[in-house]
Amino acid sequence: MADRSRSSPSLPGRGASGRLLTAQDSRAGDLPLHLNWSNGARVFDLASRADRARVYEVVLQEGRPVDIWAYVDGVLLVDLWDELVPPRAVRSAWAAVVRVFLDPAA
Repeated sequence: MADRSRSSPSLPGRGASGRLLTAQDSRAGDLPLHLNWSNGARVFDLASRADRARVYEVVLQEGRPVDIWAYVDGVLLVDLWDELVPPRAVRSAWAAVVRVFLDPAA
């Protein structure tokens, strides 16, 4: 089961660039149990916008930095941002990161 005692969401380190991982954008697969503990048998198709959104919500909420690097693409995250429904704390924590990609001059 996930560690619910963590007080704040994980964010990429200072060296994060526009791409938080190499191309895993279109592969299908399952998430490790520590991320997808409520439905461990589900297979996600990252080429599907809806599946990718669900994976990003789960990883941003439950993931450690290594998970974010493994599953989240920065460009695709920004593209999906307005459609994601993460908890308020996760959205607040990530808002500044997303803003930098939307408006690099900010």
